[in-house]
Amino acid sequence: MTTGSWARVQCHFRCEHCQRRSPLNHIDMDGSVDCLRCGQANPFEPGQWFDAIDHARARALSGDAEVVALGNDAIRPHRIKQATMVIRAAAGQPTCPDCSEPLEVRRCAVGMLVVGCKSCDIESKYVLPSGTRASKPELGGAIAAAHARGVGEATVAQDSAGVQSVECSKCGAPLDHPPSAVVVRCGYCRITLRVPSRGLATEGDLEPEVWWLFFPA
Repeated sequence: MTTGSWARVQCHFRCEHCQRRSPLNHIDMDGSVDCLRCGQANPFEPGQWFDAIDHARARALSGDAEVVALGNDAIRPHRIKQATMVIRAAAGQPTCPDCSEPLEVRRCAVGMLVVGCKSCDIESKYVLPSGTRASKPELGGAIAAAHARGVGEATVAQDSAGVQSVECSKCGAPLDHPPSAVVVRCGYCRITLRVPSRGLATEGDLEPEVWWLFFPA
């Protein structure tokens, strides 16, 4: 078992199209982030993640459960075409979604994080983007739905009237999911699927998900 410190994080950014806050529920290093409200892509400087990770690490090592924010998402002139993020971080400990027992780190190497619950005998694997592994080696891994390994992608369909739906990519059944749910289980064939960001766009209020960053000792 690997020891270290955890940071509980919530992130969002200000969309340059609709000017509203959109959750950012995983590390995205490809230079663009999609707004979960209007569905539009925003240019995004990946280097923002490096400051965010440093902030999360400082909070994790402090052992302080008080949430501290870093970043500024104030509405800016339209000539500035760059999404800016805010991270809220605190020290904490992720727990098993089934029994609420603390998760243990069973493996942490080369961007791969394996966590498990001893009581439930379950294990999950998460993989960091390659750019993160190279630039922030002190980050052991992240527990976030979008980083889960072995999860397929759901299908986003649109009918002739322009109505969008999210369907199981295996059996074609419609998927019933909350507006910001990144990972869902098909009610028919029971496989777990990741919902593409274009299938999450909504006009309602969206609260950033809580996810976790691990820093090995």
